[in-house]
Amino acid sequence: MQPGTVCAPLRSEWAALRGAIAAPMVRTGRGPTHRLDSPAGAIAVAGAAGALAPGLLPGDLVVAQEIRSRGSALPSYAAPLLHSALRHLGLRVHLGPIYSAEYIVDGPHRDRLAATGALAVDTESAFLAGAVPEGRAVVLRAIVDTPNAPLVHPGTVLRGIRALHALRCAAPILDHWSAALGEREVLLFGPPEGGPGNATGGRARPGPHPDKTRERTGSRSGAGPDSSRASTEDTDNHRDTVATGGTRGHTKRTHPPRIDLVLILVASETAGQHSATDAPQARTPRITGKYIWGPGSAYSAEIPDMCPDAGLLELAAMQGIPVHPVDSTAALHLPLLHTARRIAVFATPSAPATLRAEILRALSGLGPIRVRETTVADELRSTLGR
Repeated sequence: MQPGTVCAPLRSEWAALRGAIAAPMVRTGRGPTHRLDSPAGAIAVAGAAGALAPGLLPGDLVVAQEIRSRGSALPSYAAPLLHSALRHLGLRVHLGPIYSAEYIVDGPHRDRLAATGALAVDTESAFLAGAVPEGRAVVLRAIVDTPNAPLVHPGTVLRGIRALHALRCAAPILDHWSAALGEREVLLFGPPEGGPGNATGGRARPGPHPDKTRERTGSRSGAGPDSSRASTEDTDNHRDTVATGGTRGHTKRTHPPRIDLVLILVASETAGQHSATDAPQARTPRITGKYIWGPGSAYSAEIPDMCPDAGLLELAAMQGIPVHPVDSTAALHLPLLHTARRIAVFATPSAPATLRAEILRALSGLGPIRVRETTVADELRSTLGR
């Protein structure tokens, strides 16, 4: 999947980001009549905006959870990921709807838009977002004018400088967003049959039949976005094999399935006890999120309580797979997703019933996802003879 395109409508917005981001950037022009020449797979619209909601100040950032215009409302599935990343960067940022008007609004019209619940207004975002697949546009706007400090005002120049500075400070997050784009396979793991809960929330169910699993997924050595990488890892990780029962005294050996990231869905208080939000900073200075819960780690005693599927955790410990507790989409950090193309998701019985759907929705904002339910045993069976 091609990297995301950052769209900067005005020359000043384009100049503020130039040299600060590695992602492709285009200047699209002011107003609703300008469109992308060739629609991209995903875009980020970055620029200035006017505040509608009280409490927003010049220099504040707004991430659009919904991109509205007259007669339409487009979702932005990855917006919570962008919002969380900006907060972790220490920036003052808000999450909510942004309205795209066909002209600059002020006075009573501005008040009417504020009454709809929109946080900010611009003149381009919705018209650009309409050209890309639904949910794959993100919008980041820096506030210049407010209801108490309108656009036509002596202080506009200073407020504009403040807004453009905030936009440039947010540039690293746009690069993280672009690097996280791509197709993914999401494996939904449940606990063993008869366990205390499962990925759908509390009711035990048998795992899918291995033959049906293979029919749905096909051979791991077949063509696909991960096939070349899988072949390389098969060679590099030849020592990481699992012995299985054979016939006539022989032992069959299978390569463990490749998983790039394990997400453990937990209740808010559980994630808080383990400092999920602060973990990447507290346990390691590396932004890649390479921290492991496994034998010998500080959290190894608590793992069985959080994730009854011990096979999944053993697999993570054996292969050095990052294991990340998630209590909301805000805990799903963009840097973790840079190279995570095959993600295992396990929902503990205490996880909110809607959390799994929210995580899948956020991931779909970064590119197409294939989702299937499975177990570690079924994944190991599917690799026999590789």
